[in-house]
Formats: sequence, C-alpha cells, structure tokens
Amino acid sequence: MWYLKFMVKHKGCIYSPYTKKFGITDFTYPMGHVLKGDEVHLSAIHVLQGPPAGVRKYITYLKKHPDILRIEGAGNVFFTLATEKVYPEEYQAVYNPELIFVAPIINGKDGCEIWQLASWNREPLQELIALSKRSSIVIEFRLLEFRRKVIHDVYVASLVPKLSPQQFEALRIAYEEGFYQFPKKTDLNQLARMMKKSKATVQEHLKKAEAKMMPFLLQRHRET
Repeated sequence: MWYLKFMVKHKGCIYSPYTKKFGITDFTYPMGHVLKGDEVHLSAIHVLQGPPAGVRKYITYLKKHPDILRIEGAGNVFFTLATEKVYPEEYQAVYNPELIFVAPIINGKDGCEIWQLASWNREPLQELIALSKRSSIVIEFRLLEFRRKVIHDVYVASLVPKLSPQQFEALRIAYEEGFYQFPKKTDLNQLARMMKKSKATVQEHLKKAEAKMMPFLLQRHRET
C-alpha cells in the first residue's frame, strides 16, 4: 500500500490549539461522516492523554463549542459528532473513500496535527498533499513520509485495555518521568511524592495497569 504521514496546522481547527493550551494530546480517530449541504458531520473517537486537570478543561471546552453537536463518554475516552464547513475540492480530497486512517489524527501539545493515511493507489494521497499545500486555510504543512510500504500497525481504540483513571494516570506519569527507561530516571518514592500518594498505592496502580496491558502487548508482539 501507499503510506502518507504529514504535519499540518490550519485555521479554524477546534482541537489542536486547545490541546496545546491545556497541555494534553488528543488521539482522534474519524469513524464516519455525512455531507449536509456545505457542511460535513463527522463522528470520531477521542482518546486523551495528559494531566487530569487539562483533560477536564479540554472536555469542558468541547462541550461548550458550537461545532460539537454531540459528545458523550467517560474518563479519557469519548465520542463526538462535530460539524465543519467544506468545499467540493476539499471534500473530495480529505473524505475520499480510497483513504484509510491507519492511525488516529494526533492533536499534540505543540498545537500541530499529525496525520497517517494509506491507500491502495498513490493518486488520492497525492491529491491530498497538493490540496494541503495550496489551501488558503493551511498555515503550515510538512511532509514527513510518503512511500509504498507494508502497513504493520493499525490503531483501533477498542483493542486497548481499559484502565481506571488512577491506573492510567500512574502509568502516564511513570512513563513520562522515565520509570520504564534503563537506567531508571525515577523510582517509586519520587513518583509517590509527585502524585501525592503513598508508595504502596502508586505501586498497586502500576501493577494493576501493567497486568492489564501485558496480554495486549504480548499479543501485538506475536502478530508482528
């Protein structure tokens, strides 16, 4: 298949400027769309990563945004139905049925979007690149990868094990602080102080999260 990865910033984006503002990452996976006049209604799954306070503020912001028609979910995973104005050329290039999302759109803490797409044919991806470069709403576009390759990794949110908010937060902080690096950059005592919890509580959250994640990771390794 043909694979395309690019970074983009564009005017009117309701996600990435606010992931930057609240210091979080929003992994957005488009799930379907309906064209209504010059607007497209887009359903998506969002998986949020970041400090709980930032996640809560981001969700509150989305609930109040006029372009978010519906939103529901719990914790750091939720669904949205959003609306945006599109033009014929843009619609044909971005919502081309030949395009396959092999990973979520990453709305990062730097205010950028990272897209990863695939197609059996080169042309639809070329059209998307050309549109992005000439579009009046695109502020910045950077091509990161465009080539023919075998796709090994495909993201599906429902395949990821469900962690409790406490387990997810403990795992996130431990990872970001280097607990799983070699050599370790932190230890349980330091993590406990950061999270303002006892060492035993942090250790319990990590053990339970690791126990849930391990079968998933081992299965992924067998498949590759």
